[in-house]
Order: sequence, then C-alpha cells, then structure tokens
Amino acid sequence: MNCTDDNENNASFSIPITQWASEDRPREKMASLGKKNLTDSELLAILLRTGLPGASAIDIAKKILNRTNGCLTDLARLEINDLKGICKGLGEAKAITILAALELGNRMLKEEREHHDDI
Repeated sequence: MNCTDDNENNASFSIPITQWASEDRPREKMASLGKKNLTDSELLAILLRTGLPGASAIDIAKKILNRTNGCLTDLARLEINDLKGICKGLGEAKAITILAALELGNRMLKEEREHHDDI
C-alpha cells in the first residue's frame, strides 16, 4: 500500500514537517514540552525521521498506528515484514528501528515488574 493513498484524491499533498511551525514539529515539541506531551504518532514520527514525497513522517506514523487500531502492544507483536508491508517506502531499516524501540519498552516493563517483585 502506498502511504500517499489518502492524499492522492486531494489536489494538495501533505506539507513536509520541515515546513511546519517549529513548535509543531515532533522533535522540537519534545525538546520544549517533554516526551509525555507528544502523541504516539509524533513519537513514532521521531523514530521514522523522514517522510516520503506526499507523506510526512506523521502521516506514515498514523498509517502504521491505524494498522493496529492504535494499539502499541499489537504493533510490538508485528514482524519486520508485516511493518514493511504497511506502505511503500517503509523499508527494513525503519521497521527495525520501530520494533527495536518497542522491544526496549517491553524490556523496561519486564525490569520494572522484576524489581517490583523483589520488593
């Protein structure tokens, strides 16, 4: 599936994040407001780093999250090829980056549970 499918019926394409107001860009927003003030799609866009012609990193992140109805647990269960198949241009490197970040989160939760069980 092409990440610009939703935009192809419109005359205009998504505006690249680099052209957004700085306070609306995910990295700048995180730096000024903190990580807890970002949406899941903004955090995912930071991992993606770049978009595609006609689709910003936010657009791609939203498409990825839509695949699992916004469920991060289900996203973490996907395999690399599942993630790559969500849209054209989402390659192995980006899929691995996303899944690696989610795996770190899973390991952190496991550590917290183990630490809590020790108390």
